[in-house]
Amino acid sequence: MEAEVGPEEGGSPSQVLPVEPTDSRDLKVVELPLTWRLRWPWRGLGPLGGDIFYMYVANVFLYTSLKYTLPYYFSDYDGWTVYYIKVAITYVYINIVTNWLCTKCYTSFIRVTRDRPDKEEDIAIRLNAEGNDKKQLKWRFCDICEMNIPPRAHHCKVCKRCVLKRDHHCFVLGVCIGYWNQRFFFVLSFWMLVGCTLGEFFTCIYLKDNILELSGSYFDLFFPVTLYSWVCGYVSLDVVLTVSMAYLLFLGILRSINFFNVQLLVITNGKTSHEEWKHVPVRVRTGVSDNLHSVFGPFWALNFLFPAHILFQQPGDGTRWDGVSIS
Repeated sequence: MEAEVGPEEGGSPSQVLPVEPTDSRDLKVVELPLTWRLRWPWRGLGPLGGDIFYMYVANVFLYTSLKYTLPYYFSDYDGWTVYYIKVAITYVYINIVTNWLCTKCYTSFIRVTRDRPDKEEDIAIRLNAEGNDKKQLKWRFCDICEMNIPPRAHHCKVCKRCVLKRDHHCFVLGVCIGYWNQRFFFVLSFWMLVGCTLGEFFTCIYLKDNILELSGSYFDLFFPVTLYSWVCGYVSLDVVLTVSMAYLLFLGILRSINFFNVQLLVITNGKTSHEEWKHVPVRVRTGVSDNLHSVFGPFWALNFLFPAHILFQQPGDGTRWDGVSIS
């Protein structure tokens, strides 16, 4: 008999997989080793523009905050108060950089094991044979990568690889967001929103009181004019950095709001951005708590304090979805 290819497909060619009767008790799904999921950043960081944007915003945000905006705004407070506020801003910076690196380095690409290839050649046939429910999510065969891929995995035309529980390809970071790095991407969006909002608030007050009052014209805060004034020696480099940060932080706020809201919606609903955009008729029977647990592991809130993936790993391996079916 044959198993039908699930209608959740979207993005990679697939074909019908023959099903052979098998004893499901003999089947063991082994999680991919960490070394297969970890990709070192020097092997390809993606678009250089996105990397420069994140690193420039993060580092200049920390520099201008610690040296100019925070000391000016809290000049009437005692030294210890200013010190603790600087520590808090540094903590935001560390979370942004750490989750950015984790999103870049942890990949959700599907790799075929070389240990026992004879045991994994028919894994899709074995899993599809476990149930005859037509609404069950099915394994498929990707004709491009020439391998079996689990449910909710899709082929990325940009990365040219199949991605486990593919959410979307982030062109800003230059990586695919999938099962293993979605937790870092969501936390990164949260801390980028917090950092950019705080930075924009303090930066605008600093520019208003120190630069706008001296020049008397908003035209001087137009970045090309500020840059021209720096080239001619009228203003210092610090003014250029501060004005550029006002623009970049505002852009960061808009992008972070978009990323955070979309990820919050799909994660709490137990779906992916790919399934929402492609209108895949997926039915999720799990609750919000289980959906958060699937992405972040136990104690999901701790991920917003520090990267907790080493202590609290996700359940399963991203290949089986008992609470998800085709509606």
